[in-house]
Amino acid sequence: HFGLLVGETAGLDTLRKLGDEMRKSPTIRSALELLQDGYSSFDRGGVLDISFGLETVGVRYVLIDPQVTSASHLGDMVASAACGILQDLCGPEWSASAIHLPRRRPVDETPYRKRFNCALTFNHLATAIHFPASWMGRPVHSPIEGCRAGFAPEDG
Repeated sequence: HFGLLVGETAGLDTLRKLGDEMRKSPTIRSALELLQDGYSSFDRGGVLDISFGLETVGVRYVLIDPQVTSASHLGDMVASAACGILQDLCGPEWSASAIHLPRRRPVDETPYRKRFNCALTFNHLATAIHFPASWMGRPVHSPIEGCRAGFAPEDG
């Protein structure tokens, strides 16, 4: 579960300038639209797709770089990081309703169940996080500056 541990340190600060712009958004939906529009400049190894349904929002990450090794770790990290980013945007009461991971079911699911605390399935083609669409009209949460420390890749 190495990818989970790396992803736990991520939040809006990980996205640098994009995260700063997302913080300024009036609603969660507008912040996620910024993320979807700007993510390709941040990550060239995968594609982010956000579907805004009437009842559910789906955040999906598809790995497109065939040279990536340890794809299961990357899927775990993306799911864990995305949950941290969504909690920064929505506040600590946010949680996913379901998460799909592109990896084999691990022998010990405990770290996954503990991190995500929602319906969890394995053996999917892409990483996907689903949560209620009722979050979309809410204002962006203002987290205490510096409350998340951790991995922050360089720009470019």
